[in-house]
Amino acid sequence: MEVVVLNSILPITIRLRLAATKTPCVDGFDDFPVWRPNRNRQFTVRTAYEFKTSHVTDSVHPVWRVIAAFRGWPKPGYFGHVESDWDILFAALVWSIWLRRNKLIFESASAVCEPVLLVGNRMVEEFRMAVTTGRLTVRNSVAVNRAGVRWEAPPFQWCKLNVDGACDPTTGRASCGGAIRSDSGQWLMGFSRQLGLCSSLEAELWGIFEGLMCAWSIRIVNLILESDCKEALQMIDRARHSTRRSALVEHIIRLLNRDWVVRLEFVPREGNVVADYMAKRDCGDDFICHRLVSPPDGIRSLL
Repeated sequence: MEVVVLNSILPITIRLRLAATKTPCVDGFDDFPVWRPNRNRQFTVRTAYEFKTSHVTDSVHPVWRVIAAFRGWPKPGYFGHVESDWDILFAALVWSIWLRRNKLIFESASAVCEPVLLVGNRMVEEFRMAVTTGRLTVRNSVAVNRAGVRWEAPPFQWCKLNVDGACDPTTGRASCGGAIRSDSGQWLMGFSRQLGLCSSLEAELWGIFEGLMCAWSIRIVNLILESDCKEALQMIDRARHSTRRSALVEHIIRLLNRDWVVRLEFVPREGNVVADYMAKRDCGDDFICHRLVSPPDGIRSLL
């Protein structure tokens, strides 16, 4: 009954974002503030910026005062970035607007579109994480030959879980998938799930979570988890030593702490093609995890 009521009052973009949001653990960490109100108990761009940068004085960049005074933005909190990100955000917004225009003209807006500001904000975050982890190299570099990279079987009496996430940059619709194979390469289980609206990093984390749930359900005791997303693996590693983590990462940490041995490893995307196929596989829009005990026909050539 509650779902029917929400569907009638919430926009489709909000419902899709909620579908991709993991609920917190009941006995998890206490909530902590990420945006504080001002003296009038109002949440503004200025208070978000001050809280983000730990500034409580009036010595902020004048551009934020201009943005805070402008009433045209539907959600001004999207601009809660430090000054150095403004050029990247501007370029992302222009690109998103141009892409949206083409979509409206040539596709008649048939697909659900994520708000432009949210797309730009997500692209900035992903750009910063890519630069930080070295996935994107600004200076010239020597190309790496990965023609021979392929999936390798795990050691004796171990199983390997490959996971991946996929996100359409124009609509924000995301999905995840993966596959579990034995030390002889035998297919043990695969999974695919539509997520709703979220970033590519969140999709990768969802793939890790759903993959671990599948592996635990078939009583695997020694597991190697491979992902082609360094950001997700590093986020989980940092979260092991932190008390502040998202609900989805908290669920992953709790799965890793169960009575089994799990190794998290990075793999180039060339060695993760099966998980990529499962992540992009059409499995409907019911937002539940579809588990396959045998490989789908279209994937057999990749095994």
